[in-house]
Amino acid sequence: MRTRLYLVDLDGVMNSSNLRNHLIPKTEMAKATAMGWLEWHKAHTIEAYNDEMIDFLNSEHANGNAVLFVSMRLDLCRDSTVEALQRAGLGFQPVLWMRAEDDDTPPPASRAGTVLQAIQMFGALHEAAHITLIDDSIGNVQAVHKCPRIRQAASDHGCRVHTVLYPAFMGVE
Repeated sequence: MRTRLYLVDLDGVMNSSNLRNHLIPKTEMAKATAMGWLEWHKAHTIEAYNDEMIDFLNSEHANGNAVLFVSMRLDLCRDSTVEALQRAGLGFQPVLWMRAEDDDTPPPASRAGTVLQAIQMFGALHEAAHITLIDDSIGNVQAVHKCPRIRQAASDHGCRVHTVLYPAFMGVE
């Protein structure tokens, strides 16, 4: 039985997104759609990875805790994301929670939904007594704290939900 499940944001916590800033969609319509972010998502392989977080997660996984990487990246980036995490030194097969191309749910609502689904899945299996979201977005963290469905689901499944607001990893010079 696992006692902890870490939900770890990819862009910002695990790697920087500095080298992709020029690919951020410019129009409000493009910013609102998953496909508007397609080139930004695809370019994740050029980023620096957070060695300290890699070491922490390798240690937690070795101690029997579960790690689930969460991202607003599109699912079509799954293979290249797995490869990039393993090249960066991740010592286990990463499990990724990514979104479909037609999913245009904004990040805070999407992240709260991911936490809720993790509680329902892992809590129902009694595999995680503590679920910890590690994210660099205050909006995502606040969405988790403000969601009454998350509180209720955690209570129903005997889980505790924690959040860690991690400063955005800016990469290395």
